[in-house]
Amino acid sequence: MAYGGIIRFSEVLKTALSQPSIKSGCFVDTSVLFAASHPPDEFNTEAEEVFEFLTELEIPVFTNVNVRSEFIDLHRRVMIPDGLGDLYTAYGKSLDGPLYAKLQSINTSLTTARNTGKPLKFDERQIKEWRHFLHSRQLKGKNGWIQFCADFLQNKIEAIWNMTCDELGVNFFSLRNSDQSNWLAGELKWEDMASIVGRFGVGSFDAMIINLFLNSKFSMMVTADRDLVYVIEAMKPDDKFVCIPDRLTL
Repeated sequence: MAYGGIIRFSEVLKTALSQPSIKSGCFVDTSVLFAASHPPDEFNTEAEEVFEFLTELEIPVFTNVNVRSEFIDLHRRVMIPDGLGDLYTAYGKSLDGPLYAKLQSINTSLTTARNTGKPLKFDERQIKEWRHFLHSRQLKGKNGWIQFCADFLQNKIEAIWNMTCDELGVNFFSLRNSDQSNWLAGELKWEDMASIVGRFGVGSFDAMIINLFLNSKFSMMVTADRDLVYVIEAMKPDDKFVCIPDRLTL
C-alpha cells in the first residue's frame, strides 16, 4: 500500500468511487467542524458542502474527545468577543465611559473581521484582561464577568457541540479499552505523540490528532488545518488520504 495523498473537497466523489476503503468512514478534525459551525469562517461554505457530500455518499463521519475539547475551546475564543459585541449593543452608553470605549473598539474589530471573512479570536491573554476588567464592574447588580458569561456565553457554549454534531451527522467514538478495537489498527502511545511534536514542532493537540489518525482504521481525514496537512504529507502514511478545502493554500 502507498500513501493516498491530498484530495480536495470537490474530489471526494471521484476518490470514493476509486478507493472503496474511504466508504467505511472518515475522521474529521476541529478545523473543519469549526468552519462548518461558524458562518464567518473563510471555509464555512466549503465545509458545509463537504458534509453534504459525505452524507450523500453514505460515508460515516467520526470524531472523538480530543477534537471535542479543542472545538469547545475554539468556540469560546470567538464567542467571548462576539458576546462583548452583544454587550455593547445591549447596554450602549448606559455603561461607564472606559467600558463603553473598550466595547466600542471590540465592536469595530468584529465588523472588520466579518468583512474579511475571518472570525475574531481572543487569545488567553485577552480573555484574562477582559475577565479582570469586568470583574471589577457590575452588570445587573452582580459581578460583571460572571453576569457577562451567564448572559452571552453559557447557553451558547453548552449547546454548540451537540447542535453541530446533530446538524452535520457526526458520530462520536470512544477510546475506552473495551471500544478501541472498533476504531484502532495500532496502539496509541504517548511516545509517538511526543515524537511528532519533536520532529515537526507542532502543538500537542495537533500531534494527538495526527497520532490518532495514523493509528486508526479510517482511511481519510477531513481537515482545514495546514499544520496537520504538512505533517501527514511529510510522514506519508500508507493508505491514508487527507481531504482539504479547494481554497486552502499550502
